[in-house]
Amino acid sequence: MSTEGAGGGRERPTRAQASPRGERPARAERSARGASTRPARPAHEGPSFLAMIGFVAAIVALVIVVFFVFGYILGRIFL
Repeated sequence: MSTEGAGGGRERPTRAQASPRGERPARAERSARGASTRPARPAHEGPSFLAMIGFVAAIVALVIVVFFVFGYILGRIFL
C-alpha cells in the first residue's frame, strides 16, 4: 500500500511548475497589446434610455388620440 494519498501520487502542479503554453501573458504585455486594438470605452450604440421612454410615450399618446377621435366620429354619426 502506498502512503502517497488518495490521488495515487499525482498532484496538481503549482503555478511556477505549470506549462508555459497554458500561461497568459503578463499584465503589462496584455494591456499594451490590447490598448491599440480596443477602444477604452465601447462606442455609443443606439438611443439613450430616456429617448426610448419618450418615443414610447409619444406612440401611446398618439394611439389614445386616434381612438378618441374614432369614437367621437362614431358617436356623432350614430347618436
